[in-house]
Amino acid sequence: MGQDTIRAIRDAEKKAEQMEKEAAAASAAVIAEAKARAKEEGDAALAKVKEENGQLLANAKKAAEQALADAQAKAESDLSELKAAAAAKKDQAIEMILSELF
Repeated sequence: MGQDTIRAIRDAEKKAEQMEKEAAAASAAVIAEAKARAKEEGDAALAKVKEENGQLLANAKKAAEQALADAQAKAESDLSELKAAAAAKKDQAIEMILSELF
């Protein structure tokens, strides 16, 4: 009976060691899977942020180009008005000088 008890204890110890090894392996597999999933999710989030930033940058660039075009058009319009005003003043100045001379 002592032999059976010792054998039962050794078998139980072996089973416990085997269960511990299996648990460690399962734990390592779960951790590796969690790390891989976290990396995939992180990469996906980063790609999404890059895409959104690219779209924001494109929108900002488009808005800046439109603002520049609007400012350029306004400047050209103002310049035309100034040229017209200067031409009118020139004619007035010539008339005033001629009237004073004659």
